[in-house]
Amino acid sequence: MMTKKHFEAIAKVLRETPVFELTKDGVPITSYPDSIRWMLAVELADAFALDNPRFDKGRFLKAANPNANAADLNGGK
Repeated sequence: MMTKKHFEAIAKVLRETPVFELTKDGVPITSYPDSIRWMLAVELADAFALDNPRFDKGRFLKAANPNANAADLNGGK
């Protein structure tokens, strides 16, 4: 079973993954927008909730948000 440390590490990766755009000869060919980051966070949260009944989806999603503040990262404390 995954632990709080695992969930925190994954949320950090999601939060800190930069939005980027791949280009070829200066022309955008693909990008990784925030909407994809959010969809991935939601899907992971659903899977984690199935694995661990004590998993707090709301807390995870706040922690995965790139605009998270200190309170979000510390469970509202």
